[in-house]
Amino acid sequence: MATDDQHRFLEFAIQFAQKAGYVPPGFYESTDNEFLFQYLDKITDPLGAELITPARTHRKMPRVQISQRLFKSYTIPIRVAILAHEGCHWFLNTRSQTTADLCGMKQYLDYGFPTIEAVYAVTKVFGKNPEMVGASQIERTKDVINFIENYRANE
Repeated sequence: MATDDQHRFLEFAIQFAQKAGYVPPGFYESTDNEFLFQYLDKITDPLGAELITPARTHRKMPRVQISQRLFKSYTIPIRVAILAHEGCHWFLNTRSQTTADLCGMKQYLDYGFPTIEAVYAVTKVFGKNPEMVGASQIERTKDVINFIENYRANE
């Protein structure tokens, strides 16, 4: 069960996902200044090399960095799924990608977003960089698909 904080985060994420295709890079805060999205041209490492992640969460504060270059190419539901995943990293204080995947998927599906877009959220992100896909990404994809199938069976 999502907390009130998680619901507020997801509401902010949905609002941002709806406008991410046309707003410029910059800082976007929730109305209560509780959450911050840093919309960057691209996400880079300390040496300036572009990272292939569409978003990442700051470990010590509720700030998410988002790559405009990658994010603009996704549908609104895929953007929401990605942001729900990032929110779960923060709220559950976890580095586990699988834990964040499943937590984010539950929130995404609980809001009524399409299941097919949930699958696309995983496969499109990994599919953009097939050279980076290994056993752990394949396992994560299987875990998400199994989670979605179980979720739908219990609706």
